[in-house]
Amino acid sequence: GRSALGADALLDLTVVDLETATPEWANLPASDPDPRALGLTSRHLAYVIYTSGSTGTPKGVMIEHASTVNLLHWSRDVFTASEISRTLFSTSISFDLS
Repeated sequence: GRSALGADALLDLTVVDLETATPEWANLPASDPDPRALGLTSRHLAYVIYTSGSTGTPKGVMIEHASTVNLLHWSRDVFTASEISRTLFSTSISFDLS
């Protein structure tokens, strides 16, 4: 990927290289920090999906944590317990259903 983009395209970017001997996160604590202590809220970014939509032009769609939580709460109220397990099994979390 790097060679396809070229060095100039990567100058101002942070690249996570999974092949390095010591990844950037190697010195981070193994514990899961409290998001509120970090100042994070449900309005912060959860993930980005990339789609061409109806235009055929690739674009990124930013999904906040609140959108994911809303979808899961809605599913809990609409489906029975057995339906939820089947729905979550067949539905990719990386696809924005909401």
